[in-house]
Amino acid sequence: MKKMTADYWQNYNYIGNLSSNDKQDTLAYVLSRTDFKKDRYKHNIWIYQDNRHFQLTSFDDESTYCWLSDDVILFTSNRKKSKEEGLPKTDFFTISIHGGEAKHVFSVPMIITDMKVMNSNEVVLSAVCDVRYPDLYKANKEECATIAKNEKEENFVEIIEQIPFYTNGGSFLSNKRNRLFHYKIDKKEIKPLTKIDFQVSSFQLNNERSKCIIVGDKFKDVVDLSQNVYELDLTSIKLKKLSKGKHMTVSAYYLGNEIIVQTKPYDALFGLNQNSVIARLDTKSGQFETLVDPVYSIGNSINSDARLLGSPLVQSINGELLFTLNVEDHSRLVALNKQGEVRVIVDWKGSIDGYTYFNNQWIFVGMINQHPQEIYDINQQPLTNINQTDDSIVFIKPEVIEYEVDQRKLKGWVMVPPKFNPKKKYPAILNIHGGPKTIYSDVLIHEMQLWAHEGYVVMFTNPTGADGQDNAFSDIRGKYGTIDYDDLMGFVDVVLEHYPAIDKKRLGVTGGSYGGFMTNWIIGHTQRFACAITQRSISNWTSFYGVSDIGYFFTRDQQQATLQKPLDMEKLWWHSPIKYLSNMKTPTLIIHSNKDYRCPIEQGYQLFTGLKEKNIPTKLVMFHHENHDLSRNGKPKARQKRLDEMLAWFNQYLK
Repeated sequence: MKKMTADYWQNYNYIGNLSSNDKQDTLAYVLSRTDFKKDRYKHNIWIYQDNRHFQLTSFDDESTYCWLSDDVILFTSNRKKSKEEGLPKTDFFTISIHGGEAKHVFSVPMIITDMKVMNSNEVVLSAVCDVRYPDLYKANKEECATIAKNEKEENFVEIIEQIPFYTNGGSFLSNKRNRLFHYKIDKKEIKPLTKIDFQVSSFQLNNERSKCIIVGDKFKDVVDLSQNVYELDLTSIKLKKLSKGKHMTVSAYYLGNEIIVQTKPYDALFGLNQNSVIARLDTKSGQFETLVDPVYSIGNSINSDARLLGSPLVQSINGELLFTLNVEDHSRLVALNKQGEVRVIVDWKGSIDGYTYFNNQWIFVGMINQHPQEIYDINQQPLTNINQTDDSIVFIKPEVIEYEVDQRKLKGWVMVPPKFNPKKKYPAILNIHGGPKTIYSDVLIHEMQLWAHEGYVVMFTNPTGADGQDNAFSDIRGKYGTIDYDDLMGFVDVVLEHYPAIDKKRLGVTGGSYGGFMTNWIIGHTQRFACAITQRSISNWTSFYGVSDIGYFFTRDQQQATLQKPLDMEKLWWHSPIKYLSNMKTPTLIIHSNKDYRCPIEQGYQLFTGLKEKNIPTKLVMFHHENHDLSRNGKPKARQKRLDEMLAWFNQYLK
């Protein structure tokens, strides 16, 4: 048996953007591979038809597409690179699934965020626009070049007038809006469908492609989490507001003649993390009528570092609204029909990363049994074999641990090294997920497989605050570092009791985002861990509030405190790990990225300075040009360096 190496993840292939054509007799998907030498990922569109998979595109840059007809795909690519430096531009190509060369059909001087097909000649596009240049969409090359030149000459200054003022891994947001456009391919005509000051969050077309349902709103200075539902007539270009009141609406869909939304109240009882419901919008009253309160959250929050591109998880297919749920530790696909009836299509033993309907059956992109992504039928029989793993390498199956802390029933997992000998002594690592409202499952997480193969017992759990259960379980507002800390330490106690081969003096702890917060909190409240690795973490809520792209609303909700109330500062400080710096003694590796605007790097700097000043063994590994998602979709060389640094730190202090 061979040992898994730190770079084995580079062999994984990834599947995203799964869809079928209108006839539902052909599948398309994007297959992505790692090109470590060029420090990039290769994305190509593949087709599955007549029991045969074949590659359709080959320029390694085709990750976004849609069906223009049953036989033709419209996709974006940077094959025609612009010579004008700084010019925003998206090129569109068509290609027949029956073969032949891709054809360049049009370009727009904007970054496209989504596209929907009206017919083989017309598409609706959403694009990032600058309110200072409302007519950029129709500018010629010379005009675009002039604007780009002016922007370059002014790039020494940034004028900020709104919050959030940037987005994780992205750019500053002042003056930026997501706008809808109509494009007629044969005449190369583009016209705006929404005003330049209107922010479009999501949009869907009706079956007749004559109307568009939009979730969005205007805003000034401060982005409000409340969004309204609008309907756009694609013939008259009239936009009508349909909803009333304040709601946190995520998306809206047509289901027959009804408009169905994924939403929750603006003043939700359980705050930002309250699970959404599926509701019907009464277009006369503007009110929402709940059709499905699924108890569980909609989407997929199952942790893995073996994904890259996503696929839609809420869709209207064959007259039903389909959506996935996070049920305890797995995915469930549910359908809502026009009569308001709900049925479970499948409880998936693992993670549903995408789905569609093809040849009279449901097809899935998923992960099961510690195996990387494949396309499966509903019985979990694979239709692809893109991840042929080395048979000489054993993928370790986690062992389930059920436990209780203060009468809270919880679940965790333990992975033991290959050829585990209970008579020997082993170091162990506690891994804490982010969120906090996400979940661990028994699907593949490469870093944990790696650590187990390196001789570590790996333990991970879903403490109070995690996803996969009801709203009450996920609600830890104002309680960070209390019951969640108790659950994690209780889990470690139970694991040590079940696995006496673990050396209690050689325990390590790590986590990212919320898991990084908890790692920081842990080393300020116990010395039971011999070393720690904190990643993209929060150390100080009082500064996080004003520097994170979600800081002002996330902190206010999750810590139940605000900078606007002087007395709340003490609560923010009490929940800040940096407050407990005087208790910290644990050798700590800090991993952060300089374009992480979710948990900005100043959070890592504060902890690093405090630990260094105390002469605690500490190292900060800072990644340039990476963001909060480094471990999941960062550039290959950065991802590899992160794994290498983590393993070296654990080996130094635990072996």
